[in-house]
Amino acid sequence: MAKLLLRALTSAALISTAGVGVSAAAAHAAEPRVPVAGSAAKNLSTSTRLGAEPGSTKLTLAVTLPLRHRAELDRLIADVSNPASPNHGHYLTAAQFAARYAPTKAAVRTVTKYLRSSGLTVTKISSNRTVVDASGSAAKAQTAFGTKLGRYHDAKLRRTYLANPAAVTLPTSVAADVLGVVGLDTHYRQSQPPVTHTTGPRVGSGPAGGYTPTELKTGYDVTPLASAGYTGAGQKIGLFELAGFKQSNITAYDNQYGLGSAAPTVTSVDGGNTTLGDAEVEVELDIEVAQAIAPSSTITVFEGPNTDQGVIDTYNAMATSDTTFTNSTSWGECEPSSSAATINSESQIFAQMAAQGQGLYAASGDSAAYDCGTSGQLAVDNPADDPNVTGTGGTHLTLGSGGAYSAETPWDTKATEGGGGGVSTTFALPSYQSGVPGLPSACTKRCVPDISGDADPATGYSIYSQGKWTVVGGTSAAAPLWAGFTAVYNQDALANGKSRLGFANPTLYSLKKNSQTYTPFHDITTGHTSTTTNWPATTGYDLATGIGSFDGNNLARDLVGGGGTATNDFSIAASPTSISAAQGASATSTISTAVTSGSAQTVALSASGLPSGATASFSPTSVTAGGSSTLTLTAGSSTAAGTYSVTVTGTGASATHTTTVSFTVTATGGGGGSSQVVANGGFESGTTPWTLSSGVRDNSSSEPAHSGSYKAWFDGYGSTHTDTATQSLTIPSGHTSGTLSFYLHIDTAETTTSTQYDKFTVKVGSTTVATYSNLNAASGYVLHSVNLTGLSGTVTLSFSGTEDNSLQTSFVLDDVSLTVN
Repeated sequence: MAKLLLRALTSAALISTAGVGVSAAAAHAAEPRVPVAGSAAKNLSTSTRLGAEPGSTKLTLAVTLPLRHRAELDRLIADVSNPASPNHGHYLTAAQFAARYAPTKAAVRTVTKYLRSSGLTVTKISSNRTVVDASGSAAKAQTAFGTKLGRYHDAKLRRTYLANPAAVTLPTSVAADVLGVVGLDTHYRQSQPPVTHTTGPRVGSGPAGGYTPTELKTGYDVTPLASAGYTGAGQKIGLFELAGFKQSNITAYDNQYGLGSAAPTVTSVDGGNTTLGDAEVEVELDIEVAQAIAPSSTITVFEGPNTDQGVIDTYNAMATSDTTFTNSTSWGECEPSSSAATINSESQIFAQMAAQGQGLYAASGDSAAYDCGTSGQLAVDNPADDPNVTGTGGTHLTLGSGGAYSAETPWDTKATEGGGGGVSTTFALPSYQSGVPGLPSACTKRCVPDISGDADPATGYSIYSQGKWTVVGGTSAAAPLWAGFTAVYNQDALANGKSRLGFANPTLYSLKKNSQTYTPFHDITTGHTSTTTNWPATTGYDLATGIGSFDGNNLARDLVGGGGTATNDFSIAASPTSISAAQGASATSTISTAVTSGSAQTVALSASGLPSGATASFSPTSVTAGGSSTLTLTAGSSTAAGTYSVTVTGTGASATHTTTVSFTVTATGGGGGSSQVVANGGFESGTTPWTLSSGVRDNSSSEPAHSGSYKAWFDGYGSTHTDTATQSLTIPSGHTSGTLSFYLHIDTAETTTSTQYDKFTVKVGSTTVATYSNLNAASGYVLHSVNLTGLSGTVTLSFSGTEDNSLQTSFVLDDVSLTVN
């Protein structure tokens, strides 16, 4: 009897609940409906409509609710993030944030009651009450949100998706409590694939090339901090990810470089994401770069599905956990393709993170000025465009002797491949950007990026992923680079009684706007993105690199007042790097030094690598770092004509550095005798007077030079590509013939023994004098000599390597000479 009575009571309860649902639905049906601004799907004109979405399709949605007291919240973020404010660092906890700014419980009840009355199932309510997850059929969703759903196909993206061509509408009693509905438009997916050199590394000493942790820390001046014990200990880094990773790859990386890092922990959101493949490289890149800079930190990977709901829920999990105070995301979508619901919903999550002192670095995209991938359509990346996020751009990083920082330019591979940057069409110009030196007149709204780091795959990172070593670039690497450095900085700051960095932009821009004891940023002033004037690097802020990359120890000393123990160090450089003199004559170059850290020291100068009969002298023979000396190279009357690489060594009490000067000796007289007319034939003295494709001049150990440190590396990408090197030569009068000589190493992944897929061509003027291909591959360098006739006046010597769309072939050239008679 008890069981029967229980069944009867349960049935009655169900009938009563259903009656309430029907009553609520009927009441809402009688209400006027209002549209949700910006909720209609974008860019449907680029797709083909296939028909109505079947009503039975299962949907998963995120309905977001607006925060309260938003103007007050914005003022609080500015206050706690301002290094000049007495409230700097007084961040909120997640509980404090929810108590003051989260939607009310009544608002949540209004929304959940409406969703249920419309036939949808509420699956989760976030702890900060800003996100209500729901599921149900397309038919129920169309009724709930007052819009029709269609099925479309985007041929360019090769994606079939559903979308709502008309705006979402809601009853007036519900609309005020809804910020957006995420999941009705599935046109676009978050992406940020890293750019990978499949075979041909260009720099660095990693197993397959690429910069190592030591090289990154030395180049960006983090080593003094590490030497002082600041390696990220006690700091937690959060990584936003929409794919999985293999711990075995992370372990291989850590073991190779002796990092001793703890294995990352995974917080699965909405079931997590175990997708591997190409996306796996992204996740493993993020983890390994962060550990390279901050090996003692602990990393939490927030792992969610790559759906609109998954994106919102995963970012929200980072905010509500309030455990990771420096964070990185390498995933995004171009701003014009991002829905208003996604942008607005993400934006208030990022506001919560900023209020809680959780900094977030976001990759600014890898498509230069054209983030949507279409040349001519200026666009920036979301979420790097958000004013409470630090947009992180990309550079081409060159290291000098001993791995010291040498130079940076914007990453600029082609019009639609390079560091992302530009002007938002969504967000207003934030106050921290206003007044920064160099701010372009185009910056009438939020400008991106804020800062930058190495991203060019030609100067990429040594990474272990998918069971092998490779070289990876992209702003996907620059974001975790900055997040890792912030973990190191936070350890330093907390140890010295300062607050952690939190949302970084107000502090970083303040450093840029005001004079500092130490120079905290590398101001990148030459180059551009998109191979056009969009965007040129300039002094101060620019749309190519923001305010620049970090000098870790200097930035820490400016903010904390200590930093690491600065080793006295200097740099050395020659100008010009190439000089020439006739036999019996002299030429000069200025040798300059500069203090790179610590105090100035005495630097003694010497030269080596001189040809027989030549001499070198310095005036003065030693300088105080920061000073310069004149190097005079004199060719003896018996010195053989040719081009020589002279090494200039500066020796100080705590450091030794070198630079090179290319010295060309020409034969005297115009009739008899011979003369070597190629300058810098070993590529040791920079690029002058060669004209080279980007990344051709190279000193990586995986393809060693024939002699010296540098050579010219053509191709090796495993995709359609052409590299060139040209030099204009002046033939002395009375010389009409000669011998062109060069060393060439060819290695290939091609297996054919009959087909020339990849080719290397040598021309003098318009005449092809030699050709080689993948069929000429050999285990080492081969000396080639070509006899030339009919030479006179000025001729152009050119080398060109052309690669097809699969299986790499590398053509490595060194020690080029043309001796004319």
